[in-house]
Amino acid sequence: MKKRLSLLLLLALVFSCIAFPVIAEDKEQVDVYEGGKLVKSVVFVIGVQEYFINGETPGIKMDATPFIQNGRTFVPIRYLGNALGVTNKYIFWNSPKVTFKEPGLPVVELSVGSKVIKSNGVSKTMDVAPVLKSGRTYLPARFVAEALGYEVAWDPQNKVVVCWPKGEEKPDYSSVLEYVKEQQPPAAGETFNPSDYSYITPRWKEELEGKNVIKISEGGFPAEGIKIDRWTTVYGVKFYKDKINITVSSVDRLPGPHHYLVEEGDVIRYHSDPLFVINGKETYSDVPLSFTASDKNGNLLRGGKNGFKDFTEIKQLILEGAENTLIIVDNPLYAGK
Repeated sequence: MKKRLSLLLLLALVFSCIAFPVIAEDKEQVDVYEGGKLVKSVVFVIGVQEYFINGETPGIKMDATPFIQNGRTFVPIRYLGNALGVTNKYIFWNSPKVTFKEPGLPVVELSVGSKVIKSNGVSKTMDVAPVLKSGRTYLPARFVAEALGYEVAWDPQNKVVVCWPKGEEKPDYSSVLEYVKEQQPPAAGETFNPSDYSYITPRWKEELEGKNVIKISEGGFPAEGIKIDRWTTVYGVKFYKDKINITVSSVDRLPGPHHYLVEEGDVIRYHSDPLFVINGKETYSDVPLSFTASDKNGNLLRGGKNGFKDFTEIKQLILEGAENTLIIVDNPLYAGK
């Protein structure tokens, strides 16, 4: 009798594991389908590390931000798939090919460097291809969403991609816009165009392109500072011949803004080690040797070489927040034209 009871308990345990599997990696997965039919909208905002389901805020956190390249919005594989209803175990990556294969949904296939996307075996040519950036694969949001059965719209004023079930009315996402506005610094009305700088490297071009620009003088920072992202505030910049002082604060131990120098000849130099701020306001000094430069072919040069002797040769300092804003400060000591 005891053996029979033990066997029954074991079978019950096995059945419960099959019927109700627990997948820890999908705990943030949002079910946007019901019986194989789309029932919810999805919103991505350029430069914001959250995506939003059905207009609900706050959104679901990402560890990377959507960005614009060649006129299209790109989102990392996993977050794009999850937002559109594909669970992690049905997202397959076999370099360079990506496959979304959620049961009951269209099978979507595309590859890094290729402009062809397939939905249930039917090929379509995109005007962009998936890209690798900083070791991660990013997919063009519009084409993937359409392949999975969404309608897609682009809001250029707010830099928003909204996806919703095909055949239904476009959703109201005003709650998302209000939330993002509260979290982000105000738009500056100008975006950074790296083509203005002749020697910029491809990596830095991707980092800076299309971000909002706030231009300010060395002495123009308000007492409350300028919030460059939701964690970090910049209170001031001071140029000296042999160094630059940058005063920042953070709500946590997080990297402060990356910073770049625009040198004579429009060379952009990059400070490779971001500032670290520990729960408060701190001032850091950077010297010429802290920065790395590139030549006109994009080849990296060591900081302090290629004629960079002191900060009188530097025209501007660019501070880059973790999201979508740049602060550009003109150097009052610049001795060139």
